Amino acid sequence: MRWILVPLRIIVLIVVLLVAYIAGAAVSGMISTSPPSTTETEQVEEPSDLPSSDNAPEADDAATTDTIQDDLALAAESLLLLMIVLGVCALETIVVAYPMLRSRWGGWKLIVAIMWVFFGVKTFQSQIEGIYFQILPISMSLRIMVMGAVIATIFATLGVLILGKRKADASDMLSVSKTSMNVKQWSLRLGAAAIIYVVIYTVFGHFIAWQSDAVRSYYGSTSDGSGLPGIFTMPTLALLQLARGVLWVALALPIIRMMKGPWWEAALATGLIFAVLMNAQLLLPNPYMPTDVRLVHLLETAPSNFIFGFVLGWLFRRRIGHMTSV
Repeated sequence: MRWILVPLRIIVLIVVLLVAYIAGAAVSGMISTSPPSTTETEQVEEPSDLPSSDNAPEADDAATTDTIQDDLALAAESLLLLMIVLGVCALETIVVAYPMLRSRWGGWKLIVAIMWVFFGVKTFQSQIEGIYFQILPISMSLRIMVMGAVIATIFATLGVLILGKRKADASDMLSVSKTSMNVKQWSLRLGAAAIIYVVIYTVFGHFIAWQSDAVRSYYGSTSDGSGLPGIFTMPTLALLQLARGVLWVALALPIIRMMKGPWWEAALATGLIFAVLMNAQLLLPNPYMPTDVRLVHLLETAPSNFIFGFVLGWLFRRRIGHMTSV
């Protein structure tokens, strides 16, 4: 019977995420909470040459028409942006709410897990790479991280309450004995995951993103896209991506551990969270990345993140907790 209320709870959570975006932007200083100064708008400059009385009505009508058209264009643009933002909030809410609803965890344990996953996937992973490529100033990246932390905290805390996950399921205690791996098994799987991530990152980055003239120009490259992938000529980039591969595992494990059901369900949820949380923001216009570059990166990273997330679900869930309960 409670599942009948799930769609309504999801809608409420979408609104919560939208409010969290606004709160995060305000706290981090990404937007100003003070009203703009009206000094300039209140100063009316007297025209030196007034139109004749015969032409004044026509001039007023033309000015009024132009003003109305400008207002309508601005309203349409604002409405479109709002719809995109709501769409992004809906996508992010749905992919995170599903594993929360299917979670054996509850209360503070689930809140902390969702905060970690939401912030790590959506904000931290993208910003550490952005800092490496110097896409944004360090100060802006830090503001974005603060904003991401606020969003994750609000969403996770209220999400657990709204979705009715204040308490853990009884099956959470039963899963403890099925989640152990020895050091050798952990090492092999972590190493394999890091290498797999570098391979996926290189293939999608080189054969999709780097084949775009707009992307190469954006990063200041004079290459025609036919040479070796940059990861072979930049040792620091290879090390960074290996480290990010290990971090992706740390972000995937809470999803894998918390969820009921067969391994493929946890793998699917992990892939969707990786693909959507990190990349849905590329649908939003921003002053730092041109539209054509954003869309190419979306085409590159959304499928690659999904594939890698699914692989992690298969790689670790097959060993960690073969839970089949629904």
